[in-house]
Amino acid sequence: MKTTRTFAILFALAAAAGAQVPMISVDPTACLPAEDNGVITAKVAPEVGGSLVRLYFRWKDRGDNYFVPMMGKGNGRYWTVLPKPERRNEMVEYYGAVVMADGKEISRSKVAMVSVKDRQDCKLPLTEKELGLAENLVVGETVQPQNRRSVLGFLCDGIVSRIDASGVLRADNLCRTCVVAFWQKRAVFGPLFTTTAIVTDEDPNPSPASP
Repeated sequence: MKTTRTFAILFALAAAAGAQVPMISVDPTACLPAEDNGVITAKVAPEVGGSLVRLYFRWKDRGDNYFVPMMGKGNGRYWTVLPKPERRNEMVEYYGAVVMADGKEISRSKVAMVSVKDRQDCKLPLTEKELGLAENLVVGETVQPQNRRSVLGFLCDGIVSRIDASGVLRADNLCRTCVVAFWQKRAVFGPLFTTTAIVTDEDPNPSPASP
């Protein structure tokens, strides 16, 4: 009888613990505008105290994932802004994840795909709050080789900080230097330059699997 009661208690504790495991799903997105920011939203239930929500993304089949923090807006809803895809980047894959403060993942959504289209064919106006985030993006890295290199397949415009693979937050001096150099050239050559599309990494061979 004692053994049965002990197993019942353990089962109840396990069930209670399991009830606290959050589930996250990302909402479908019709498109992302080329050389412009897009917004991705997600749902988390139940929300767990002390956890963080991230959106992992990459140029489809190329390189390793990056991530951007997601912002809560109540009732388990989250949102974030992605960096601006380059024109050569025709497809972005992404998924949401719930992590603890130390970065340990406790839940992950299915991977979703979204096409990058010309801005004329993908008009997604941002709110003032979304525009504010788009101008102050923090991009996280997942592997050491991403350190001090541009975000593969995305423009520097709006990226101000990076979180390296060990969790250290720092200013993105690479993107800052590229943008300053661009505006210096524009000051010299005038309206010849019409976009802040700065590409610093070459196109690697596609990678077959996402980490």
